[in-house]
Amino acid sequence: TPDGSNAYVERLRIDNTGALWQRTNSTATSSYYKWGDGTTAYSQIGGYYDSSTTGHLAFYTLSTTLQERMRITADGLVGIGFTPTYLLDVYNATSATSRVASDASATLKVQRSSNDSIGAAVQITKSRGTVASPSTVSTGDGIGNMQFRAFGGTAERGVASIAGEVGTYTSDSDIGG
Repeated sequence: TPDGSNAYVERLRIDNTGALWQRTNSTATSSYYKWGDGTTAYSQIGGYYDSSTTGHLAFYTLSTTLQERMRITADGLVGIGFTPTYLLDVYNATSATSRVASDASATLKVQRSSNDSIGAAVQITKSRGTVASPSTVSTGDGIGNMQFRAFGGTAERGVASIAGEVGTYTSDSDIGG
């Protein structure tokens, strides 16, 4: 493709193994592919340089604007909704409801294999404020709820639950631990 001069520069190559390569130079910060109608990009996948030796892969979709929806970092961390700090980070400002479902087996397994006495953990955390700026809980705040439900033929019904709630709160020492 022309670069503004009379010389042609290779931008895309399909090698003899069928691999697709997009050529970038050492000053490029990103390389991406867009899908759309030629005017509007409806989705995009991009590879981005974070430094001279690392990068990340980002996935975008169009709602009203093209927005990053998922990122895989150079460390292999996956973030859905924002840049991850854990192996899998999922964030949504209005709802973080997720589901593991199957017609055969749906198991959410937390396993720790190590040579020490520390077991696996499921942690449910409550704060007021936001994820980025948490603030103190108050008396009566629900901390979390684990529900056990069964389908009775026409609807799901709760059969048992475990719930945590803040009792009288005046300082951090009031919260058990």
